[in-house]
Amino acid sequence: MRTAQHAADNGERWIEDVRETLSGLLGRGRCRIQDLAAARGTSVRTLQRRLAETGLTYSRVVDEIRFAEARRRLAQPGALLKQVAADVGFCEPASFTRACRRWTGLSPRELRRRLRAWDPGGVPHAVFGPDEAPPLDPGGSLAGSARRDATAPSAAPGSAAK
Repeated sequence: MRTAQHAADNGERWIEDVRETLSGLLGRGRCRIQDLAAARGTSVRTLQRRLAETGLTYSRVVDEIRFAEARRRLAQPGALLKQVAADVGFCEPASFTRACRRWTGLSPRELRRRLRAWDPGGVPHAVFGPDEAPPLDPGGSLAGSARRDATAPSAAPGSAAK
């Protein structure tokens, strides 16, 4: 039993390391799976196999990182949508808009409005750090929000069929 728990802990640690490496690579521009494998000191096939063992794919991990960064950036005052799109790795704002709709069922403008309006327990949103943007539930609504969007997809980010 202890061995299975140890393996699970190692798997979780490994995927977090992969996410951190990939986030850094994405922050410097486009990142191909070959770039990630080289940065991790492994082959592409081994990287794909290890990701599959954790139930993930390279595309899904990229999507999750982009989604988290997009939420963080959209919550910041003065962030231009075109710049946010570029910063999270989209060449065209239209591609970013499609991704936002896939992730949340919302346009980037509507997502920004909801992120900025989120106010847990009367605490102003401005007191939250960049990594503390309000999470979205799998239905696309802000977690804890009284309003639910009936048109939002029920899938979590990155779980759409590809």
